[in-house]
Order: sequence, then structure tokens, then C-alpha cells
Amino acid sequence: MFLKYRYRLGFEPLCREVADSISWQRFCRIPLVWAVPHPTTLMKITTRCGSSASRVERGPLGQGTRGQGLKTNRVRADTTGVPANIAYPTDSGLLAKGVAKMAKAVERLKAGGLAPV
Repeated sequence: MFLKYRYRLGFEPLCREVADSISWQRFCRIPLVWAVPHPTTLMKITTRCGSSASRVERGPLGQGTRGQGLKTNRVRADTTGVPANIAYPTDSGLLAKGVAKMAKAVERLKAGGLAPV
């Protein structure tokens, strides 16, 4: 219900988006092997249990701004990046590895007596 409230989606678009996005499925704690619930299922649950959007509005940020204890006009985010040594494969490197594996396979066949010397 948080995603529905946050992105202002209806039940059907919400189910489509969750089905398409692995990260949204993980956020909703839906295993990848399970199907996303049908929109009518979500409608029935919302009717029985109520929408949790009101709880989102009354969350910590809502309480902090009412008491003037928290200013939300500025948000600071930590965007620390960690450099990593990544060795991207080159065509010549992949070719050399392939030739080395084929040569090793031929040597094993010769050792086994399956290929002429």
C-alpha cells in the first residue's frame, strides 16, 4: 500500500508495476517464484483492513513537522561511492582463454589415446 500511496497508482497499475519490477517485488516481500496478487485481492484486503496510507501520513516526518521539531525543506543524502578495480574482458583476452582451453582439451584427448599424435 505504501507504493500505491507514494506513486499515486491505482490497484491495476500497481500490480503491473510490481510484476515488472524485481526491486518492487523484493520491497513487497513477494518471492520471485510467486505471482503478484490480482488487483481485486488488494481491493478486498483494503476494504477489510483499511488503507495504511493514513499511517504513512502520520509517520515520523508528519509528527516532526507539526511540532516544528523537524524542517523538511532540505534533505541531505549520503552518496559515497567506492571505487572498484573492474577488469572488463576484451575480445583478444576472451579469444586467448578460448584457445588455451581448446589446447588443454586436445592435450587430454592425446593423453587418453583418442587423438593421433
